[in-house]
Amino acid sequence: MLRLLAAATVLLGLVVPGAAAEPQTVSVQLVRSIAQAPYYIAVDKGYFADEGIKLQSGVVRSALDAIAPLATGQLDVGMGAATAGFFNAAHQAFDLRVVASLGVQGPVLATQPLIRKALWDNGTVRSAKDFRGRKVAINAPGDVTVYLLSLMAKKYGMTLKDMNVVTLGFAEQLVAFKNGAIDAGFLPEPLSTTAQLAGTVMLDKADAGIGEGTITTFVFFGTKFMHDRPAVALAFLRALVRGARDAQGAYLKDPAIAASIAQQTGLKVDAVEQSTPYAIDPNLDIAKFEPALRRQEAFHREEGTIHYKGELSFKKVIDTSLVRKAAASLK
Repeated sequence: MLRLLAAATVLLGLVVPGAAAEPQTVSVQLVRSIAQAPYYIAVDKGYFADEGIKLQSGVVRSALDAIAPLATGQLDVGMGAATAGFFNAAHQAFDLRVVASLGVQGPVLATQPLIRKALWDNGTVRSAKDFRGRKVAINAPGDVTVYLLSLMAKKYGMTLKDMNVVTLGFAEQLVAFKNGAIDAGFLPEPLSTTAQLAGTVMLDKADAGIGEGTITTFVFFGTKFMHDRPAVALAFLRALVRGARDAQGAYLKDPAIAASIAQQTGLKVDAVEQSTPYAIDPNLDIAKFEPALRRQEAFHREEGTIHYKGELSFKKVIDTSLVRKAAASLK
C-alpha cells in the first residue's frame, strides 16, 4: 500500500498544472557600466526570473578577463568591449561567440573623454590637442578606450606615442583624477558623471562625439553554454531583449530604471539620472554593427596588438541566430 501511495504521489507531481521547474543557473561576468542597462533592467523587472533563470553574476575590469573562462566552459555569459585579446582569441578558435549588441556610442560619447578639472580651469588642457606629453589613462591595453583615444590623436595629427599613455582601471582613474595623478582619461557612464559631480573632471567637449556609432559593449556566450543548453541560452537573450526594449529614448530619466541601475552598480541615483545614455538597439541585433567591429579590428592590426594576418572570419565569431529568434518570439 505504501508503495502504491508513493507512486501515486510521484505521478500527481508530474501532472499538476503549473508545477514549477527547477531554475536554471547562468553564470555572468560584466563590466560595471550603464552600457549593460538592458541587463540591469531585466534583472530588476524579473525578466530572467520569468524565463526560469537564476543568475550567478560577478564584475570584471575588462571583457578580456572573461575570455578564458568563457572558452573553457567555466563561464556562460560575458559582457564588455571587444578587445584586441578577443580578436586574437577568436582567431585561435577559442570556444566563444559574440551573440548580441549592447551599448553604442551616441553623439556625445557615453565612454567619456575627460580632462582633470584643474587643467581645464587654468586653460592648460581644453581638448586632445593639448594631450601631447600628458599622462592619459586607458582602461586596458587593446580595449575600446585605446581605440577612442587613437581617433582623438589622429584628429590632431598625433599618434598614441605622442602621449604618456598609462593603464588604469576605471575605479583607479576616479582616484587618480582626484589626486592629480593623471591629466586625462576615459570613464564609462555613470562613473563619468560621478566624477564630474565630484568636481574632479571636465568633459572634453571638443572631442566628445568623435566615436559616434562605435559599439562599446557586446554579449559573449561560451559555445559550451550555447551547445549544451540552447533553450536556456535563448531564454537568457529573450529576457535581455525585453530589457533592451525598455532602454529606449531618455531611459535614464525614468526614476525606477535609474534607481535599479544605481542599486546594482553601487552608484548614486543622481549620477545615473544625469548620465549620457548609451544607444541600445531594441532587438540587440549584432549584425548591423559588424562594420564598426571591423574598424576596431583594423585599428588593432595597425597598432600591432593583433597577432594574425588578414581579416577575421566573422562567420566563425558572430552568431546572430539566437538573438534574432529571441526578438522574433517577443513580437
